[in-house]
Amino acid sequence: MEIVSRFTPMMEPVSIDEAYADVTGCTTLFGPPQVIARKIKHLIFNDLSLTCSIGIAPVKFLAKIASDMNKPDGLTFITREQMPQMILTLPIRKVPGVGKQAMARMTELNIQTLGDIQRFGLSLLTRKFGKFGHRLFELSRGIDNDPVRTETTRKSISNEITLEKDISDAGAAQRILLSLAGRVGRELRQKQLTSESVFIKIKFPTLPRSPGRASFRTGPVRPKRFFPGPGPVREGEQFQAHSPSGRGSLPSACAK
Repeated sequence: MEIVSRFTPMMEPVSIDEAYADVTGCTTLFGPPQVIARKIKHLIFNDLSLTCSIGIAPVKFLAKIASDMNKPDGLTFITREQMPQMILTLPIRKVPGVGKQAMARMTELNIQTLGDIQRFGLSLLTRKFGKFGHRLFELSRGIDNDPVRTETTRKSISNEITLEKDISDAGAAQRILLSLAGRVGRELRQKQLTSESVFIKIKFPTLPRSPGRASFRTGPVRPKRFFPGPGPVREGEQFQAHSPSGRGSLPSACAK
């Protein structure tokens, strides 16, 4: 995050390794969005020995999608001229916010791409999808007025480490996670905060990054559940960067 903030103050962290940034007005100093993105990728690799995937687009939701296209070390640029065709062919499952329930309704309506949404009126979409129907109506027409939000309440405290080499010893992994959890705990105590959830993220050499989540009640710490998971630049453009990804294992602990 600190590297991205060197280029623009308009940055919205999404997680410990993901953020949106608006570089409107920064091109005089740093060059066009593609140049800024390459500089960020270069700094991340040189300073942290990590790769980073960046997506650039005129609107925020397409920047998010572009950042997922060529992981783990990609740079994808969607121009305003390319937007209509991109929207027409974009699989609906890749649209942010489309989950299992929404996909079931999409199947009922034979909606396979974001462009298919254009066949339906706003009233039908809101009946079928609620408030999200209005957003789908706008996204299918290339409208996304969601800004990069720089003033957000911090919702999580985390700590992580990238190992020089992969490890397979469970005891060593436990000691690293205990150390990371201790750092998170100290910061929580210093800020006089409590958490309702605890996340653990581990990157395996042959699998995608796999974050696990455990939710805890207040009072005595009792885990309720644990489950594994899958491992923007306006004209000025918005981009989204995913980092880190690359060499070594990446254990981290996060309280939320």
